[in-house]
Amino acid sequence: MTTPRRNAILRPVARLASVVAVALCIGFAAGAMVGRATAAPPIVVPDELQRSDLVQPFDDLFQAFHLLTTQSYYAPHLSRKTLLYAAINGMVSGGTGDPHTIFLSPQDTAAAQAQMNGSFDGIGASVDATAHGLVVVPLAGSPAARAGLRSGDVIVRIDGRDVTTMNGDEAVAMLRGAAGTRVTLGVQRSGVHGLLVIVVTRGHITVPDVVSRMIGAIAYLKIAQFGDTTATNVVAALGRLMAHRPRGLVLDLRDDPGGFVDTAVRINSQFLPAGRVILWEQDGQGHLEAPVRSAGSGLARTVPLAVLVNDGTASAAEITAGALQDYRRATIVGIQTYGKGSVQQEFPLDDGSSLRITTHLWLTPRKRQIQNRGITPDVTVDSPVEDGSPADRQLSRALALLRPGRS
Repeated sequence: MTTPRRNAILRPVARLASVVAVALCIGFAAGAMVGRATAAPPIVVPDELQRSDLVQPFDDLFQAFHLLTTQSYYAPHLSRKTLLYAAINGMVSGGTGDPHTIFLSPQDTAAAQAQMNGSFDGIGASVDATAHGLVVVPLAGSPAARAGLRSGDVIVRIDGRDVTTMNGDEAVAMLRGAAGTRVTLGVQRSGVHGLLVIVVTRGHITVPDVVSRMIGAIAYLKIAQFGDTTATNVVAALGRLMAHRPRGLVLDLRDDPGGFVDTAVRINSQFLPAGRVILWEQDGQGHLEAPVRSAGSGLARTVPLAVLVNDGTASAAEITAGALQDYRRATIVGIQTYGKGSVQQEFPLDDGSSLRITTHLWLTPRKRQIQNRGITPDVTVDSPVEDGSPADRQLSRALALLRPGRS
């Protein structure tokens, strides 16, 4: 069996049900996505598991499958693959009690991988399925954002159907679709009475994972997600920014749903000395594994640093903010983060589907647990605008902290 690489993906909304990116930002929520295996493990049944009391439940499963496909009135129209997927989904969602252990169909697996590469069709939002509906965090500039969806909005109806009567996969499937098609959403928003109706025209979403610029003498670096190429792009952006000899640097992790753990480690290594603990991993028995440490010589180890976070900052983004906060390397500015402190490992199956299984919780260097708690900023600043404009109070506060003689 190949050891999957570690990931830390997904998004917020708390502590909820499945994390899927609409078209597909799966990451939200997703805990930290641990890693990907290159091949499904071979099926080997140990002798100690071949007891009648353990085998019996599978007899029941096979009998139920046989009866459905031979005796049901709908048998001629039933898809055996759909039945098997439903059985896996039931085992995962109903059996584990873990919202971040999820099964992805081949289509969802491909969509999730495309999203991590920064390109996909959909409304452009990270989604968490909860008992109250789908909690969303729109990507900046996405069709969802342009239509008026806001971070923390809860979708309760999709094209007239009640989301709370569906499972998370079914609801998310209704949000997906080809670019140019439309979907009508019924949305609940904190502080707003009644249901908002928002129509979103789906689009092809290309999300740059790194955006950088100089704001006067202060460097600005925004990370949208922790994907396959993000660390390389961060290093390139820092090389350009540091050539300006900035007086400080703002690292913007707002609405970043996370991604790969190893990407978070590489990015932290740009700001911390080699050998510093980035995170600890704790297994289900409470045992801590060897810490994950920074490596190499970073490009921005001494520049004054402020990190922007919000309730959409999750997973690998929280790993980064937590490590920089623990070492007092940066001032964290914004509002409480999402609180996704679990690590998932991705296991591909033979038909292109996959299982993402929570294997560990991660802790900050000082062994703070983030799961369902999040990271509390050093400087709390709420802002209705988070677009980098002059009206962005969080960014303005971070810039003021980094300018000499300002506070």
